[in-house]
Amino acid sequence: AGTAPVDYCTVESTGEDEYISNVLFNTIDNTTGWDGYGDYTAISTDLLEASTNTITITLTNGYSLDQGAVYIDWNQDMDFCDADEIIPMTVGTGAGPYTADVTVPGGAPLGATRMRIGLNYNAAAPACGSTSWGDYEDYTVNVISAGPTPTPTGPTPTPPAVPATGPAG
Repeated sequence: AGTAPVDYCTVESTGEDEYISNVLFNTIDNTTGWDGYGDYTAISTDLLEASTNTITITLTNGYSLDQGAVYIDWNQDMDFCDADEIIPMTVGTGAGPYTADVTVPGGAPLGATRMRIGLNYNAAAPACGSTSWGDYEDYTVNVISAGPTPTPTGPTPTPPAVPATGPAG
């Protein structure tokens, strides 16, 4: 077996035109300009295990041939190579906005991991490498436990007393 990577692969876009202008995902609501690559890993959101949340990616100067992608390293192995780590886009081509329903897979380890959002012109947005046109942004998602089903606490309520009635006189 090979050695585990020490950091995530790099990604960038070298041409400035279309770009990711807003990412809205659970508590993340980040408006940006063109970066080529933006490291926004200091911005995070908590996702309950097995929950589903919608992500919306808004573009500026989008083109009909643009394609978007969302990758999340669910198993925290420092890559985006596993089958469930590319999130199927509901709408992920054209001038946007792009949307996807993101479901935390069962068995995903708890804790912080990387989410990568990509925009590429005229081809699928790769998780790694360099593209001529587009934009990329990284964020942090925290998978948190849904916890056990809560049980009521406190005293058990007592039904109100019913007044006793005697025989009518």
